[in-house]
Amino acid sequence: MTSIILRITGLLLATMMVFAVPATAKSTSPVVLELFTSQGCSSCPAADQVLGKIAEEDGVIALSFHVDYWDYIGWKDTFASKVTTARQYDYAKSLGQRNVYTPQLVLGGQEHYVGSDEHRILVAINQAKGRVASDAKIHIQKTGEGLKLTVSGNGDGDCEAWLFAFDRRHEVAVQRGENSGNKLAYTNVVRDVRLLGRWDGGDRSFNIRHDQITMQKRDGYVIVVQAKGQGPVLAAKQHWLK
Repeated sequence: MTSIILRITGLLLATMMVFAVPATAKSTSPVVLELFTSQGCSSCPAADQVLGKIAEEDGVIALSFHVDYWDYIGWKDTFASKVTTARQYDYAKSLGQRNVYTPQLVLGGQEHYVGSDEHRILVAINQAKGRVASDAKIHIQKTGEGLKLTVSGNGDGDCEAWLFAFDRRHEVAVQRGENSGNKLAYTNVVRDVRLLGRWDGGDRSFNIRHDQITMQKRDGYVIVVQAKGQGPVLAAKQHWLK
């Protein structure tokens, strides 16, 4: 009887190991946070402070995207661009929003929260860390002319690879508008947004020359692979230049 029980136990353990293999083939990627903010928005400074704290956490990539649609109030955001604003509008489509707003924090390309709601964001980050990501992986190699970025793994539909070059920290003395008279601090401010190209599985490399982008002036960059149309983030990697 004992030998039969041992054999059954062994079979059960082997079966469990077989079913566990697919999960171990995948790895978790850093949780990507994209805060859409503006120097001209009175509700944004609190969210900018929250992002600054969360950016120090392990397993998190936190980025500030400045939008330009509040510039008319009286202060032109010094980091805003049409490209960063367009990215938020594309998220509005993919997330089923009727309007855009600030401060908005998009988590992993598939959830959004009021950027100043620290507790709710931290809970969402912890939940996201517990989820198994795709098997997409990003490898960064420096070359004489710039960078070679390789995305590998099994693609799940039509995906895109993005590059965001950013500055670690900025302080801005706002002189007009809703935040007039305040000195505001910003963390990981995105200054250059580049769509590298399509990825639908296998190995694909992207070569980037330093003269193509302003990375040499920035503090770091992030590579993000996500479903086309600004869908869920499948993989992300951050690299510091300074």
